Amino acid sequence: MHKLQEAIDDGTQETDEDLWDSFIERFKTAFTNQNQKEEAYQKLCKLKQGESLDDFFAKFKQLAHEAGVPLDDKGTIETLKRAMNEPLTRAVIQSPDFNPNADIPWTFKQWEDQARMSHQKWLAASQYSRQKQGKTRTVQSLWTKAKPREKQPVWKKQNFWTTHHLPRRICHGGRRQ
Repeated sequence: MHKLQEAIDDGTQETDEDLWDSFIERFKTAFTNQNQKEEAYQKLCKLKQGESLDDFFAKFKQLAHEAGVPLDDKGTIETLKRAMNEPLTRAVIQSPDFNPNADIPWTFKQWEDQARMSHQKWLAASQYSRQKQGKTRTVQSLWTKAKPREKQPVWKKQNFWTTHHLPRRICHGGRRQ
């Protein structure tokens, strides 16, 4: 505020756009989070892939940009590998085009493209196997581990008592039907 008043006292017009632009820039610098890059980097290191591959890559790119980290940097690629679900990372590494001993390592774009391709292949295979088995359930996300179904105790299953172990007269209140 002091520099703004000095500029006006020195003869700069109060309506001068450059004066106000520089004031706004100094104001933002003074009152914005100075640790924004470090916080973005910490979030990037903790990021894990969820169900949506699109959301994951968008968030990864955003945090890398905010942290000032180049996407093709070796450390960024290692962070990407750790952030992706393990089966997807393995699928990318096992793809025919991937060569871990190549002179030029894969770029972020190559990793992203191959991850998307692997995901699409998995979706197609899942769709085919579900159709073949006659199941019409919605396909879950590729690289999230499905929670194992809890087995229901045999005695809780519908009609267990009436169809398996107890005499008919006990199941229906002692009456025959």
